[in-house]
Amino acid sequence: MALHGSIYLFRHSYKAVYAVVDLSTGEKSELITENASAQLAVWAPVGNAIAYVFENNIYYKKLGDGRHSYPDHQHRGVRL
Repeated sequence: MALHGSIYLFRHSYKAVYAVVDLSTGEKSELITENASAQLAVWAPVGNAIAYVFENNIYYKKLGDGRHSYPDHQHRGVRL
């Protein structure tokens, strides 16, 4: 994953355009849409998905299928 176009919001926070690069083919694709800035993007522990924050919402994207979804959360037994 690579980022570019960083825009600093505060002293230690920024938004950036994230791209996923396939190392075997060299193909690069934007994480969200072209030039859309995310606040954070992190790899899933197994490496086949990315969680990211866009416009203060949390999304989960499995690589390969291209679909974006909200993660399933529970807080103190209540499904959010």
